[in-house]
Amino acid sequence: MTTRGAPIPCITEVVNTLTTGARDARQRGKETCFILSARDGVIVRADRVGEPEEHAAMTRPDFVASDKLVQALREQGLAHVGVAHVHFNHPGASRGDMGTLHTEVDNDNAGYICVVANITDGVVTLTGHTVDADHSEYEHAIEIIERSEYDPVISAERRDMSYLQIGIGSGGSEVAHQSARWELRKIGYVDNDKLEPRNASRHNATRREATKRIKKTTWVRRYVTPRTTSQIATYDREISPRNREWLRRLLTDYDLIAECTGHPVVRQIVSEECRSLGKPLVTAGVFERAKGGYVFVQHTQPDAACNQCLFKLTRHSRSDDHETIEHLTRDYGFTPEQLERQLGLFTDVSLTAVLQAKVLLDLIRGVTHTENLYLIDNQELTLRKAFVKQSATCTTCHPERSNS
Repeated sequence: MTTRGAPIPCITEVVNTLTTGARDARQRGKETCFILSARDGVIVRADRVGEPEEHAAMTRPDFVASDKLVQALREQGLAHVGVAHVHFNHPGASRGDMGTLHTEVDNDNAGYICVVANITDGVVTLTGHTVDADHSEYEHAIEIIERSEYDPVISAERRDMSYLQIGIGSGGSEVAHQSARWELRKIGYVDNDKLEPRNASRHNATRREATKRIKKTTWVRRYVTPRTTSQIATYDREISPRNREWLRRLLTDYDLIAECTGHPVVRQIVSEECRSLGKPLVTAGVFERAKGGYVFVQHTQPDAACNQCLFKLTRHSRSDDHETIEHLTRDYGFTPEQLERQLGLFTDVSLTAVLQAKVLLDLIRGVTHTENLYLIDNQELTLRKAFVKQSATCTTCHPERSNS
């Protein structure tokens, strides 16, 4: 016999996440599931974690990814209180669901919550279910609680995104540290350069690691992966004209792209491929001796400006040279010997990198800005914003004019 229990309080975002998740699951024809977390007795997060096993009439969490998330949230003061999953045309908990709750009681976890998001004819209804220490069964209504202090910077819906970063150089390593904190569904990093003693400190690595010439993608696995619950993928591959097909396939798997190499050829290739695929792209660069820097947003609209609208590639920058130290010498205005002693320079570089991370964060959050170009003056400590229109002579935006 099921008894009516007290309502289960959830913030609005959780209800919206489960409602949207049910509709998305119906569209895919496969049920899905979420991990529920609470603060002060109120459910404040519902996370679809990792790669849940999904079928038309059954779903099972990704337990490894879920355990990582639960641990990370526990360190933030959140308690794991239950799970939610989708039903199609079946309101309330199934006998299998109730059996799981009884098992939780046997494991000293009485009161564990099962929320069912049932969708019938496009209408989503939420019901909660628990079993107490005496194995009595309860059904609960869901009470919506408005608590603005629990509103996260990145909503649960927006965290279901994938982000790809190309380049983990001096600025890119700073962006990588920031992206690890966003807890997105999936994050990928591309870089095939090796660490060296002379560049170790500006990549947050030790000289001993650099002596072993650890690739920067290995650096990501050591320094980023342990600090996030996101699924992390790394790619030891050079971005060059001969690898365009591979790059195009990779870009199709991600929602948002960041270019952090500082290399003009790579930047142009990535810009062209993102334009052809309709992928949003955020690029950044520094000026000579890091006197300033810029961040540029290449939007997905066909009439939006691209990298070539900003810069015309010179004959020098069209070379397929990929030696990092040569790029830094050209961009920063120092010889390799001088550059190794200019560690303070990379504080200015990091300022541009943090701005790039901030712009990326706003895109992830769904924040709209009218500008697409941000310019930092590191000497005057000023920031200017501008809107750059598409160039009428750009052959990336207007390929039909490339032969004219």
